[in-house]
Amino acid sequence: MTDSRSGMRRIRDRILGDEETARLERGFRLVMNSVYVVLALFVIALIGMGVLAGFGLKSGVVSAMLTAVTGVIGSLVGAYFGIQVGSEGRQQVEDGAERSRQQAEDRAERIESRAEKAREEAEAVARRALAKVHPEDAAAVLGDNTLLPGGSPDEGETPAG
Repeated sequence: MTDSRSGMRRIRDRILGDEETARLERGFRLVMNSVYVVLALFVIALIGMGVLAGFGLKSGVVSAMLTAVTGVIGSLVGAYFGIQVGSEGRQQVEDGAERSRQQAEDRAERIESRAEKAREEAEAVARRALAKVHPEDAAAVLGDNTLLPGGSPDEGETPAG
C-alpha cells in the first residue's frame, strides 16, 4: 500500500509540480483539521447540553457557542482558499504581462530591422541615381564634399558644398 501511495505521489508531483502539490496538501490538511475540530466541538456540545441541562442551563447557550466557533473556522478556511486563488490569479496576470512585454519588444525589434533595411535600400538607390549625374551636382545634392564612386572632379576643381 505504501508503494502505491508513493507512486501516486510521484505522478502527482510530476503533473502539478512540487509547489502546487505542497499548496494542495496544506489546503487539504486545513480542511480536514477544521472538520475534526467541528466534529469534536459537536460531540463536546452534545455532552455539554446533557450535563448543563442538569444544572438548568438551556441548550441554546451551547449551540450559540458552537455556532460561533464553526463560523470562525469556516471564515478562516474560506480566507485561506481565497488568498490561494487570488495569489494564483495574480501570478497568471504577471506571467501574461511578461509575455506581452516580450512580444512587444520582439515586434519592435522586427520593425526596427525592417526600417533599417528600407533606409539602407533607399540610400543605395539614391547613391546609384546620383552616380549617373555630374559629380559636382551630386556633391551639391549630398551637401558635402563626398565623391561618389566612378565620378571624379576635373583637375583643380572642388565639389560645390
